[in-house]
Amino acid sequence: GREDAEEVTALRRILFARLGEMNDSPSSMEFVLRQLQVSPHPRLRHAFYHVLVAVMGQEGGWGVRAAFATGGFRQFLLSRSTERDKVGMEWKYSLVQAVLRETDGGEGGEGGREGGREGGRARGLLGEDVLEELRTYSKAGPFYVGRQVDVETMM
Repeated sequence: GREDAEEVTALRRILFARLGEMNDSPSSMEFVLRQLQVSPHPRLRHAFYHVLVAVMGQEGGWGVRAAFATGGFRQFLLSRSTERDKVGMEWKYSLVQAVLRETDGGEGGEGGREGGREGGRARGLLGEDVLEELRTYSKAGPFYVGRQVDVETMM
């Protein structure tokens, strides 16, 4: 029942907290973000994205709260220049989708239901400005690179 679900959620939270502790980091979220920023190994980055996607979907929004309380997370998440390979871009897009599912009732994502549960359980955690940035990212898709100005044709 409900008590079992709360116990499982608490255990997941403890397990995630141990990730940072075991790696001498102030927090697990800082550790994961740092790995995503500095690791030259795509497979390792993809594994960290997988962890973050799972953490974003946790009951009560604690994953979303921890992520956006971590300095640089928002900028990293919205930057299109941090991933170069197709799979990395897809993982990052999946992370944006996971945040939207939890905070925006699924708007801008893939609908308000995933896996048979309602999205938006953590609605209200993020400001409208952040949600709009995430929706824009989502609508553009995983491979959007923006318009690039051709300097030669401007001369």
